[in-house]
Amino acid sequence: MEDAGCAQFYTAGGIQDKSTFVKSLETEARRVDLERATGSSHNAAPRNVGSLEGLAAAYLEKELPFFTKRAMAQLRLAGDRFCRISWEGLTHKFSGTDACQVCNLESPDTLTHLITECAVFTAQRSRLLGRATLSVEQLAVVLQLEEPTGLLKFLRTALRLRLCAMSEGAIF
Repeated sequence: MEDAGCAQFYTAGGIQDKSTFVKSLETEARRVDLERATGSSHNAAPRNVGSLEGLAAAYLEKELPFFTKRAMAQLRLAGDRFCRISWEGLTHKFSGTDACQVCNLESPDTLTHLITECAVFTAQRSRLLGRATLSVEQLAVVLQLEEPTGLLKFLRTALRLRLCAMSEGAIF
């Protein structure tokens, strides 16, 4: 309770001002959650830095199709160690412990790598996202956009090409 700055509202007889106590506790809990999320090694791109104020991500407030909101949520929650993206009826798996099978440059096979730097998708990235490569900071900005059309077009193209590249030589 002392860490949350709530000790001042607590007396030997109980809580003096319950609403102020609850508000202070809520604010501190959000601050700690945000601090832990931004410091997490799960994903290098923080998802919603406005969550401290209780704000939803901008794309959730827009009139977008459900599949768009679902895809954005999956992108924003994808981890660098392992993630699964369901897209157009297929499940695409990424594992940071494996090397990217598409570019064969020994980069980790992560969704972040695919979106930001995988050499095979440079042309698509330039055309749809405006840059040949993206930094992690630029990825965080792209994930915050209210209109994610370019990102979703890139992802659709990249996932299809990745599936083809990984299926090459497979027996169907």
